[in-house]
Amino acid sequence: MFKKSSYPFRAAFVLVTLTLFLLAILVFPGCTEETIISEIDDLSNPNIQPRVIFTLPSNNGVGPFDLFNRGDNYNKPHFVIRFNKLMNTLSFESDMIKVEGFDRPVVVDLFPFFFYRDPEIRSTSSSSSIYDDVLAFSIRDSLSYQRLSYQVGHTYTVEVEPGLSDINGNTLLGRYQFSFNAEPYFRVLETYPEENDESVSPSSQISIIFNSHVDTSIFPSLQLSPQIEGKWTILSFDLSTVLFRQLQLLPFNTTFTLTVDGNAKDIYGHQIHQAFSSSFKVPAFGVSFNSPENGQVNVELDRSISFSFNSYIDTGTVRNAFTLSPTVQGDFSIASHNFWFTPFIGFSPRTIYTVTLTTALRASDGTSLPAPYSFSFTTGEFRVTSTSPSDGDLNVFRANNINAWFNAKIDTSSVRNAFTINPSVGGTFILYDNSGYFAFDPSLQLSNNTIYTVTISTALRSKHGYNLSSPYTFAFRTSP
Repeated sequence: MFKKSSYPFRAAFVLVTLTLFLLAILVFPGCTEETIISEIDDLSNPNIQPRVIFTLPSNNGVGPFDLFNRGDNYNKPHFVIRFNKLMNTLSFESDMIKVEGFDRPVVVDLFPFFFYRDPEIRSTSSSSSIYDDVLAFSIRDSLSYQRLSYQVGHTYTVEVEPGLSDINGNTLLGRYQFSFNAEPYFRVLETYPEENDESVSPSSQISIIFNSHVDTSIFPSLQLSPQIEGKWTILSFDLSTVLFRQLQLLPFNTTFTLTVDGNAKDIYGHQIHQAFSSSFKVPAFGVSFNSPENGQVNVELDRSISFSFNSYIDTGTVRNAFTLSPTVQGDFSIASHNFWFTPFIGFSPRTIYTVTLTTALRASDGTSLPAPYSFSFTTGEFRVTSTSPSDGDLNVFRANNINAWFNAKIDTSSVRNAFTINPSVGGTFILYDNSGYFAFDPSLQLSNNTIYTVTISTALRSKHGYNLSSPYTFAFRTSP
């Protein structure tokens, strides 16, 4: 009944090692036990000198590459280097790797917690530990510290200087150099909303992210169909991102098409590689989420009913549109896209409730819910949800209170007759009206190294008048 504080380390280590080995065999079926063990040994073999064996992008590679994408560059590095040894990342200094091709001085940093899947380097998380054979790097402006974008048509050369140490203290001796053209042409990287998104909010901001800086001369090449009132603008802090600032909410139940004509150019005169088109849909006004879910069982008696919508709602229409059967008295909390109904004293146990929103509910622009929305759920028993100490706890501090929490507000007058503790201890109860909690505060410290058993009987009632479904017993041992 009582919990152990820890498990044997050796058993856990063996289990983890075996699991990793089996995963390696499954993911890389061509690998044998000897191959895996040999490769692990080679990565940390003091007799092998460190060297570069693979890069992303590869030498003389021409993009575009998925590795670095200006549209989501916060979770991707600029380039990746794989070594034949586990390298000591603590030995890395920014001047060990130089990058030529930018129009300003740059600094190279290790990129943390990078995950990339490639058949040549396998699935790996790099730069996330002190020792790793696959290291990812990012490039930033040496003055502003901002991460930089690759420029269209530029060739970049990365030079790995000597000095980086491996796990055995061997240092990289010779220089390694590779070059690539990451962005050979002007293109659209990303749009928001995304292509084929059919759940777009009417309040969504429309944007296009390019791989190069643009100015207002690109605006005639941008079209949104059907047209709505608004204007194109360029982000002041990111000249590669264009926004459409609409003067109204996007209309419901409408499919939009965003187009970049083939004559669009960046500020350097590069014409777009090809015309671009992307579509998305704003659905009809409706519920995007509700809790509890339809058909959910064993729902807590003290929980709220909540709704989220795909647009701003007319808050004044909520109360008249909401019905609950059987009827329960409660209160509403209303926000721009959401509302919550919270019963005053909780739901009845073992009861099916049906919630309905009628078409009286409207969006902020006056659009009515197209059809009534309904769902049902079933409540569970009135019960204890947790205690402190928990059942089986050891070394419990002898001056602690004994606490109990329930899934409904409790009738505080029923607590004293329902609570027993063995061995018997005098004390007082801490009770709060309209709460699903009580505490027992012993008059004296509990005895040392003693097992105490607490029982909360079915005499305990909810504020709704329902008794605890069954007695609840838990035990704990005090500290020596």
